[in-house]
Parts: sequence; C-alpha cells; structure tokens
Amino acid sequence: PVIYEYWKDLEMDILSDCEQIFKFTENSILPNFNIFTCTDVCSNNLFISNILDTPGEINWLKGNCNYADVIDEFLAENNYEHKNEMAQVFYNISMTNVLTLSEMLEITTAFEAFIENPDDDSVFSDITAETIQLMLEVENWLGVDGEPITGAEAALVAQHPRCALKIFENSLDAKDRTAARFPGMIAYLNCGDAFRHSYFLALNTVSCGAAIAEAFGIAHESNDPPSSGDVMMDLHNNLQGIATAVANPGASSMVFETETCTKLNAGIMYVLSDTSDPLSTAIPSTGCTCAP
Repeated sequence: PVIYEYWKDLEMDILSDCEQIFKFTENSILPNFNIFTCTDVCSNNLFISNILDTPGEINWLKGNCNYADVIDEFLAENNYEHKNEMAQVFYNISMTNVLTLSEMLEITTAFEAFIENPDDDSVFSDITAETIQLMLEVENWLGVDGEPITGAEAALVAQHPRCALKIFENSLDAKDRTAARFPGMIAYLNCGDAFRHSYFLALNTVSCGAAIAEAFGIAHESNDPPSSGDVMMDLHNNLQGIATAVANPGASSMVFETETCTKLNAGIMYVLSDTSDPLSTAIPSTGCTCAP
C-alpha cells in the first residue's frame, strides 16, 4: 500500500512514436524502477483484435514496439477476411526473433499485395521461400500448431511460393468452415478431419491446379508411415476434394462445401475406426453428418 502512494511520482517520457517510458522521480521510493510500454498508436489494433491475449505475447511487446507497429498497421489498412488470423501468424513469427524489422515489413507488404492480386508473381520480389516456410512452421496447414513442415513440403514451397501462400490462405478458410460445420469438435481422425482435408484440397485445386494440390497433400504426409490409417484416410480424402473441384469448374467455395458434405454423409470419404489411434483402420465415413 505504501508503494501505491508513490504512483503519483511517475513521470512519462516519449522515446519514439511507438515507445514510452514511465519512471519514478528521483526522490520516490523506487527511483530506479522504469516501465517501458508501447503507445496506443502502435498497438491498439493488436489489443482490439485479441492478438495480444496471453501474458507471453503482452510481455514480448515491451521492447518490440516497432514490430508491433508493422502488424498494427496491417490490421488497420485492409479488410482481408482472415486479417486477424494472419496478424496472429505475423506476431508469432515476430516473437521467434528470426526476422529483422525490415524483413517483417517486407512480408506484411508482400502479403497485402498478394491479397489484392494473388496471381501477380512480382509481389514475391521482397519475400523469400524461406520466409514462407517460416510462416508455415508457425502455423502449419492442417497439423498441430508449431509442427514444422516436412522436407518434402519445404522443397515444394521453394518451387511454388505463390501456390504455397494461396494454400496457406486456403487453410484458414478450411479451418473456419470445419469449425462451422462441426462445432466443438477437435477435427482429428474423425468426420471433421475428413471434411477439412477434402474441402481444403478442392480450394487448392482451384488455386494451383490438381497436380500441385495433390503434390502438396502427399508431401504433408511424408513423415508418417505410409501404411498408417491416418495417412490412408488423408490421402483418400484429398483425392475426393480434388475430384470435387475438377467436376465443378468455376464453382464457388460454397458449392465445394456442399459437395464435400454430400460425399461425407454418403460414406464416400474415410475416417478412422478408432479416432484416438492414427494407426487404426480407415473406414467409410458412414454416420458422419455436417451441421447446417
């Protein structure tokens, strides 16, 4: 309680457009105690969007306000459907401290250009395949968050950086639609998992063509035993998604979603006989039902 009486002795200095410091006056009880914070102009959107919702994320902000400013501007300047998810990925990448501030600015700028014109390869002049790989490692397409991409995936990213970003963007849509169709379900080895893979591959087929979409799907499974039920299930459902896109040229994502549910409900796709065991048998998806 005594210390709290001295909060009135705090002085604030603006260190930069993004950084400010609160410190106690020389005669206070804590003369050497300083508090560094980011100004609202550089972090307000991050808080509003719930990007900074853990102690670790908030603590990292101190001393890294300029990184926060780059991502805060990304949130403020575009109406991209998945901008919050993308900003979270950018923030997670920043926290790894493997990119310089200028590199982070390059990747956010390139991604904004990609959103505006996803077919323009020139947007990749300032973004490397290694940076895209890092994005995928921070939030893997369909795996556990933080699970690194496979060597086969990394090779494909280097060959097809534009498709890799499109596939990454499609993964956000696939996760959203899976959550809507299977609310509360952890989509792993079950009906939700089957839907997600198939719908995802339909989107990827439109974005990159059937051959590249299938290659990325196979590469994603390359670290797992090829005879496991999990791999057999995923690869089968991937092919069903590709077939959906090929059979419906020019169709909307809503058509793909409906067709995916129809196949799932009809037992055409695969789930595992034991959804707690990735080595169990892949069986038809009979009994699966998409929520309206």
